[in-house]
Amino acid sequence: MLWLRTGRERRDPEQNEADPRSTPGQEPAGLRQSANLRPFRRLYFPVWFKLAAAISFSSLWAVTCFNISLPWIRDLSAIFPSGLAILIVFGVALIPGWANAFLVFGLLIDHRPVYRHHEFLPAVSVLVAAYN
Repeated sequence: MLWLRTGRERRDPEQNEADPRSTPGQEPAGLRQSANLRPFRRLYFPVWFKLAAAISFSSLWAVTCFNISLPWIRDLSAIFPSGLAILIVFGVALIPGWANAFLVFGLLIDHRPVYRHHEFLPAVSVLVAAYN
């Protein structure tokens, strides 16, 4: 359970008043300790390194797929001009495959912070311009 830090103190009805681990207005001690339960921490790589690694991996993937697609390009060259056959293969398979590999590898190496749900959220007012 997370508490928003505001001027007012909020009390947890389930909190034991004799519990010295947490005080109103702060996170309960159990949440702070849960992050320390992991036996190891992941290595941190800077964003530029993650981007370079994702681009390198996806480019290697595209080159491999291009080598695999050479028979397909050769077969299409019998029907269309070879330049158009290469454009068709790039547009249908290689560019979307590169984008997919970039996305998958980027998501695999990125470590997003854990989203914490807040128990109390501020009130929200919505003003909608409407014509009657």
